[in-house]
Amino acid sequence: MSRSLTRTVASIVALPFGALVIVAAGLGFLLARRAWTAVQAGARDEAIGLGIGALLFLAAPFTVILAGMLLWQARRGARAATQLKAVHPHAPWTWRGDWAEGRVDFVVPPGALWFLWGFALFWYGFLAVAALLISTHPTDDARMAFGILAVFAAAGVLILAFAVRATWHRARFGRSTFDMDSVPFPPGGWVSGVVHVPPAARKVNRFNVALDCVEVWDGSETTHRAVVWREEATVEGSLVDRDSAGAHVPVCIAVPPGARETCGDRGKRIEWQLRVNAVRRGLDYDASFEVPVFASADAPAAPVRLPSLVRPAELQPAGSRIRVETGPAGAVFQYPSPSWLFGWIVGPLLLVPAAALIGRLAFSNDAESFLVSVAVGVGLALFLLAITAMGVFTTPNRVEVRDDCVAVRRGLFGRGWDRRIPREDIVAVRHVPFQNGSQVAYSIDLSTRDGRSYSAALSIKDLGEAKWLAAEIERQARRPG
Repeated sequence: MSRSLTRTVASIVALPFGALVIVAAGLGFLLARRAWTAVQAGARDEAIGLGIGALLFLAAPFTVILAGMLLWQARRGARAATQLKAVHPHAPWTWRGDWAEGRVDFVVPPGALWFLWGFALFWYGFLAVAALLISTHPTDDARMAFGILAVFAAAGVLILAFAVRATWHRARFGRSTFDMDSVPFPPGGWVSGVVHVPPAARKVNRFNVALDCVEVWDGSETTHRAVVWREEATVEGSLVDRDSAGAHVPVCIAVPPGARETCGDRGKRIEWQLRVNAVRRGLDYDASFEVPVFASADAPAAPVRLPSLVRPAELQPAGSRIRVETGPAGAVFQYPSPSWLFGWIVGPLLLVPAAALIGRLAFSNDAESFLVSVAVGVGLALFLLAITAMGVFTTPNRVEVRDDCVAVRRGLFGRGWDRRIPREDIVAVRHVPFQNGSQVAYSIDLSTRDGRSYSAALSIKDLGEAKWLAAEIERQARRPG
C-alpha cells in the first residue's frame, strides 16, 4: 500500500472517530450542566444519574485523545528510525535523531501530566458521585460507607501528589540537555559530556550523578524495569560553570569492560540511563538521559575530560552503622537492625485499636459485629507480625570471617542460625543492585567455585557502603589463614 493511500485510509477512518469524540465531549458537558441544575433544584437522584453519565461521556474522549497522541508520537518516532536505519544500517546509535546530533534532552512529558491529572480528577469525580448517592439514600451502614470512601480518597492523594510534583518540576526546571563528548560510548570507555541545568538549579553546590544499566521487560499490560549495574559520582560546585542560562555540569563516568550494549529487542531491551539530581530548597532537581552504549572502533576508550569523583571502596562511609570488629580469630561485621523493623511492628499493632474504633463507629448498636471487626483487626495484625518475623529471621545480620570459613548469621540481636562457606570455595564477593520499588538497593553476594551464590547482606541503600562492605569481606576472606 502506497504512502498516499495509507494517509487517505487513515483520514477516512479518523473522521468518524473524531466526530464521536466531539459528540461524546458535547454530551458530557451537557449532562454535567443538567446535573448541576438538578443539584440546585434539590433533585439529587436525578443529579447522581446525570453526573455518572457526564463522567462516562467525558472519560471516553479524554482516553481516545490521549491514546491518539501517544500512537501518533510512537508512529512518528518509528518512521524516523526506519529512515535512519536505511541510511546507517550498521550504526544503531544514529537511529535516534538526538543521539545522531550528540545530545539528549529531558523534560517532563505533557502526556504524563495529562494522564495523572485526568486520572486524579476522574478518581475524585466518581468518589464525589458515590458520596452524593450515599447521602441521598441514608442507611444504617452509611457511616461505614463514608469511611470506605474516605480510605479511597486518601489513596487518591498519592496520585494527586504525583501530578502536582510533575507539574511543578516541569514549570520550575523546564528542559535539561546532555551534550555528549562522543557518540557512542563504548564498553570499557567513558560516558562523558556536559549537562546543561536550567537557571532554577544554578546555585546548587553539589550535583549527584548516577549511571545505570537497566534491563526492561515489556509485558502485555505493564513494563518491568530492573537496574543491573550502577555507578555513582559527585560533581562539586567548584567544577560547575554558571551563567545566565543556568549551570553546566561536567560528567565523566567509566563504563565497565564487557558491559551489555544498548539494544531494543521486542519484549526485552537494555537501556543506559544517566541521572543527575541535586538537593535544593523547595523542589529537588532531577533529570534522566538515555545514552547510547555500543562497541565502536571510532569511539574513544580514554577519558576526554576529568573523571567525576567516585567514592573509594576502601573507606567505610561516615554514616555507615555497620560495626567491624577484628581479632586473632578473624573479622566480624555486625549489621544494625533493619530500618523497616520499627514500622512493621508498630503498624500491625495499631491495626487493633483502629479496627476497634471502626467497629464502634459502624456498629454502635451491634455487639456481635463489633467483636467481629476487632477479631479481623487482630487476625490481620498477627498475619503481618508473622511476615515481619519471617523477614527478620531470613535477613543476614552478622558476617564472621573465620580462619576456616565465612559464617553468615541470620536472625536478630545475635540470635539465629549460620550458613558456613569454606574460605577456599569463595571466588568473588560482589555488590549486586536490585530494584526496591522506585529505589535501588544492594545485596552482597558470595560467589563460590561450584557456581552458587550466597547472600551476605541485603537491602543496603548506599552504593558506597555496599562497595566498601563487599571489598572488605573479600579482603578478609583472602587473608592468610
